[in-house]
Amino acid sequence: MGFGSVRRADSPPPNHGLRVRVFLDFWNFTLAMKREDPVFQTDYRRLGGVLARAALDAVDPTARLDYDGMTVYGSYAEGDRDSKLQRWFDIVSGFPGVSLRTTPRRRVPSSITCSRCHRVVDACPECKAGLGGFKEKGVDVRLATDLIRLAWSDRYDIAVLVSSDGDFVPMAEALDAQNFKIVHAAFPPIGRELSRKCWASFSIPRIRQDFRREAAAPR
Repeated sequence: MGFGSVRRADSPPPNHGLRVRVFLDFWNFTLAMKREDPVFQTDYRRLGGVLARAALDAVDPTARLDYDGMTVYGSYAEGDRDSKLQRWFDIVSGFPGVSLRTTPRRRVPSSITCSRCHRVVDACPECKAGLGGFKEKGVDVRLATDLIRLAWSDRYDIAVLVSSDGDFVPMAEALDAQNFKIVHAAFPPIGRELSRKCWASFSIPRIRQDFRREAAAPR
């Protein structure tokens, strides 16, 4: 069965709202928000609904919102390094409408070769710490796979893609060519090409006050 045999997002059932699902790249969103406003605190209880409403307004402001939840795709370092982050992920996954797909980041060894003597250095000469770091693997693939799979199985009318990663451009272009409505939740001008390949886009910074976490509110 190809994409052509699936009910398209522009043909909702009669008397039915448009189903909107949010796909959020956690680290991409978090770092972009920090660049935009270093002290901003996001209320993840409200975030998904706010993004879904903005996406619906970008596609059809006259339609009724049928919010279908938000999936957060993230990663954490193995061991105790990110234990606090792992606990935070557990808390967020308990919020209404929020699901979580995480993967551990594994340490990848690295080395530097001197261009003059060709000696290979794989540890800092001062503190002796290895030069490798933690590498995220699989998060983008999971997000893209879910977005395509759920489009194929007719699980949403509008998908909100929260990421500025250019690796998603071919996926967005392919889905848009099949008339699936992917809306880019963007941080302009970053990710301009991705916005162009999606059905529509909107600026997250412009609506950030709608999901700002109050000091006394739960995260």
